[in-house]
Formats: sequence, C-alpha cells, structure tokens
Amino acid sequence: MAEKPYDNLVEAIGTNDVTRYFPMLRQKNEENPTRYVLNRLQREAAGRIRLGLDLQGGTSFLVSMDVSSLTNTPTPVPL
Repeated sequence: MAEKPYDNLVEAIGTNDVTRYFPMLRQKNEENPTRYVLNRLQREAAGRIRLGLDLQGGTSFLVSMDVSSLTNTPTPVPL
C-alpha cells in the first residue's frame, strides 16, 4: 500500500482546529479552514524541505582500528 503522508496528517489532526496557529493565513471564508491551512502549507513547502541523510535512507560507514600498538596493561580509569 502506498504511503499517503497528507491523508495521515489529516487523520491525525482529526477535528482539531489548527487555524489559530496560523493567523497569517486568511481562512475565514473557507468551508473547511483547517484543510485550507494544511493545503496551503503543503503548497508553500513543496520542494523547499530538504531531508537529511537519516531521512533519505541514511548512510553507513565502516570503522577500523589498528590494535597492534595496544598493550594488555590496564589503564586506570579516574573516578
């Protein structure tokens, strides 16, 4: 099943009114002010949000350590 982030957001908001958090968006004459705000935010943010590597699928790396210079003598750890 395809992911539908906008529909998930609408479902999560439910019947809550989010218009008070966006007074700069004039939604007074809209039939569904919350949906108007969500649509407007989605249009304005389209293409402007850049995902970091963790949200793009991440990255991996391999770390190696040269253990040839290590000794078996324990080093005291300060308390």
